[in-house]
Amino acid sequence: MADTLGKKKIALIGLVIFSVSSWMISGIEQDESLQFLAYRALQSFGGSACFTAIFALIRMRFEGAMLNKAYSYLNGILAFVPVSAPLIGAYIVENSAWFTLFSIMAVLGVVSVVWIMLTLPADSGQQKSNNSAGTQQGFVKRYLSVLGNIRFRTYLFFALVAQTLFIYLLTVAPMYLMGKLGVSQILFGQMFMAIAIVFMVGSFIAPKLNQLMNIKTIIGVSLSLIVLGAALMFAMSGIHAWYSLIMPMVIVAVGCTILLSSSPANALADFKENAGAASGLYTATTFGVGALVSALFTKLVDSTDLVQVAMVYGVSALLALAVFTINKTLRADTQKA
Repeated sequence: MADTLGKKKIALIGLVIFSVSSWMISGIEQDESLQFLAYRALQSFGGSACFTAIFALIRMRFEGAMLNKAYSYLNGILAFVPVSAPLIGAYIVENSAWFTLFSIMAVLGVVSVVWIMLTLPADSGQQKSNNSAGTQQGFVKRYLSVLGNIRFRTYLFFALVAQTLFIYLLTVAPMYLMGKLGVSQILFGQMFMAIAIVFMVGSFIAPKLNQLMNIKTIIGVSLSLIVLGAALMFAMSGIHAWYSLIMPMVIVAVGCTILLSSSPANALADFKENAGAASGLYTATTFGVGALVSALFTKLVDSTDLVQVAMVYGVSALLALAVFTINKTLRADTQKA
């Protein structure tokens, strides 16, 4: 859709859907669970459409080091928001009704619509011409051509590992800190804010690392940090305190952040003209499949047992390291650099 209608239009349509559905949620009653779920699904759809369009716009407007920097900053914001949300949400709900959250989302959506309309340029004539030529391939063929690119699949895999472990963190933290240790929601949010800051700082540092190290070294270091964090969590699993989770997770967060910040530019490097399809496939896979695998971990593993949680992180990163050692694409990209 983004390649057909234009990235700016899709971003605006997504934001309008997000804003309207947020406003609709703010007006429903507490017993209207079906309407709540329907509007939430619509809200998620709108947000996803906007995000994919922005992801594609970044790919079309930047190259090389600037592309890496742009995706790193975007990932920093994306990681900061869900991790910091518990603290912000707790303060809002403590002083206002629950639906105030969605009223705020609706207002932010409207502000974003105005901001994009005024500041974001539309696709250029050359881009529209390229997009038109690309759409003649057909919907399915465009996605198959993206999936057929081994470079895309390689970096998508590593991004998926990092995204899955990040999403799993969002499940583990409340279950362990609030569920097992009985930490209050406000205190939980304050603890979790440390992870949010790590994600944001790591995302801002990632472009510097891309200048100092080749992509193979960056991925190796990132996965090694996740293994190190998992080992520390395993060692501290007998200590039933908040820092037995937060300290290892800070290390894991650094690894995930660097990996998530460095992967998109490399995965989408060959798709400037087909940026919409490639970005859509990339984001749908990392977020969609990542959420499904994370849910599977939650189903199969006792997420209040840090030994089992550490095994999830450690084994996942070690399997990714095994792929890392035999992957030919990484070797080729390193030689090019």
